[in-house]
Order: sequence, then structure tokens, then C-alpha cells
Amino acid sequence: MYEGISAALNFANNHKETTVTVMAANGDFFCSGNDLSNFAKAATASKEELKEMAEHGGVVSMKYIRAFINHDKPLITLCQGPAVGVAVTVYVYVYGVGVSFQFTCVTPFASLGQCPEAASTYSFPLLMGQLKASEVLLMGRKLGAAEAAHLGLVSMVIPHEKFEHEAWKEVEMMASLPPESLRLNKILLRNIHREALIKANDAETKLIVERWQSKECANAIANFMTRKQK
Repeated sequence: MYEGISAALNFANNHKETTVTVMAANGDFFCSGNDLSNFAKAATASKEELKEMAEHGGVVSMKYIRAFINHDKPLITLCQGPAVGVAVTVYVYVYGVGVSFQFTCVTPFASLGQCPEAASTYSFPLLMGQLKASEVLLMGRKLGAAEAAHLGLVSMVIPHEKFEHEAWKEVEMMASLPPESLRLNKILLRNIHREALIKANDAETKLIVERWQSKECANAIANFMTRKQK
């Protein structure tokens, strides 16, 4: 999925006829986060196999976030329901985030023995201040639509029953604007922070790879999966 979305973002970025890129989802969730059952494979892997798995995952993750950082077309995300983890931390790369009243978001990195990702250790304090960023990234505080909008993560909150109609009306309005002007203005806004975002993403990825190989991370995920089954 990470590689597929990266490829789609890169394709849209280089496609001359693309004015606006939209990320949306079907069903009740926008994104329920990583499939943690994949981490069960790590429990039976040798130290060498675990290192290889973690390093490969790190490369995929780093390229995924760089696809967002380097996306020069306006990117819009439409979230009709809850979002978890990296689905939330990439909002800072989005031109507009439209959500329904049923939207919630949470970044449970610390509780799973991991660390923040998507350069959020740089972007979240910049967006909402150090204290709120710590609540969200370290304490894993869940946010509703109104609070997420207040903190600057969300740009538009729409009644759930009107979500599809109103959200896509906003997309069409943006898509009607001069495309080259949109692209150049997006680049201008992003270039102010691009180097710092890439640096933060690289540092986070290095730590994530280490955390994935740690016993603390394995135990935290195992405990979460046990609670979930109960």
C-alpha cells in the first residue's frame, strides 16, 4: 500500500494534466493505521531476518513520506471517518483536509513502542506548539473533528450526510483554478520547510528502524494485540 500510494503521488506529480491530487477512502474509516498483525512475523524471525525486515520497512516508509514532501501539486484529503498513525501525520503536506463530523484522529506511536513519523517531530510543534504536539504525538491523545480543526490539522468540517457532495464541490472549485499558478504557489510554500522536513524524516526513519528491532516495541505491540482480541 505504501509503495502503491507513493507511485500514485509521483505519477500525479509528473502528469501534466493533473491539476489537483485527491486522497479519499471508501467505508467507515479513512485509515485504521498499520496492520499490526504483520509485526507478528517479527516474533519468529532471527536477529538477521528482523534487521533485514526493519531496514526494508524503513526504506519504504522514507520514500513514502518523501513522495508527500516532494508533491508539488495541491493535495486534498477527504476523511469521512477515523484516521490513525501516519494517515494523520501526513496532513501537514496537504493543501486542504476535509472531514466529516464522524472524523477522529490519533497517533499512538509511544504506546506501541515506536516513534513519530512523517517528519511530524518537526511539523507538529510548528503547527500547534510544543505542548499540544506532545499531547498528540507522545501521549496519543485522540482528537475529534472540531479540535483537529482548531489545531490546524483540518481545514474543513462537513456534516456527515452532506460530506460527499460538499467535499467534492470544494475539489472541483480548486481544480478550476489556473494549474501552473497553483503548482508554483505550492512549491513556494513547501520550499520554506522542505530541507528541514527531509532531515526530520530521515532522522525519524533511522530511529523507527531501531525501534522495530527492540524488545520494547515487540512487547508493546503484543500487549496491544492481546487487548484487542479480548
